[in-house]
Amino acid sequence: LVLKLCEKEDLFARCHVNKWTMGRFITKIEDGYHDIPYHNKIHAADVVQSVHFFLQSSTFRDICQKFPLLRLSAYIAAAVHDFRHPGTNNEFQKNLASEDALTYNDISVLENMHVSQAFKLMRTSDCNIFESFTREDRSFVRKLIIKLVLATDMSKHSDSLRELNRKLQYKTSTKKKWMKSEDPKDVLSDAELLLSMAIKCSDLSNPCRPKKMMLEWSGRINQEFWKQGDLEKIHSLPVGPGHDRTNSNVP
Repeated sequence: LVLKLCEKEDLFARCHVNKWTMGRFITKIEDGYHDIPYHNKIHAADVVQSVHFFLQSSTFRDICQKFPLLRLSAYIAAAVHDFRHPGTNNEFQKNLASEDALTYNDISVLENMHVSQAFKLMRTSDCNIFESFTREDRSFVRKLIIKLVLATDMSKHSDSLRELNRKLQYKTSTKKKWMKSEDPKDVLSDAELLLSMAIKCSDLSNPCRPKKMMLEWSGRINQEFWKQGDLEKIHSLPVGPGHDRTNSNVP
């Protein structure tokens, strides 16, 4: 899907990315998703498709045309946002004092792991999709991908909403439009915030799908929650909300 979208939007030519290198990278990303009920490669593809939907809107279309690296970064962030997800959440990692929790000091443990592992994969010679980038472009894309993946951490949801509300209040009081400033830094700042909200909405978009699809995804996330609950009991950890299959009220 990522390759098809990159072709459709002419990103290989516009961003100077080798198509075959991208193909190898995306294949390894897909292979790195575990065979678990919810956080699998199908979910990753679902989020990529949802992000693309947002990018086709009037809000993003012009800015992505002007700055194609925004679109490329959004596609990659969506593809890697749950890379190597273990099927348990951040609270489980912290309560277990897992290796990842210790590595990332209990802060957005899985999100940091996903994006870190993806960038480590990019360091290999056959997956270096940013090989032809300038140092400035590589730095910009790396920072944006990290920001977008970290935005999917639900523990930061309130912080994200506060940031969005502050920006909305500022735009209202100053009567400034989104991504219309003469200063490119202001334009990109607006774009980064809105892209963060887009990937967050995409990650949580299952309830907005047709009923049959929504029920399928709901069943899958419950399966994953219950499996985590079983592990929490085995390790004598607190059983998280909705994780105890014995008292579930799911029909």
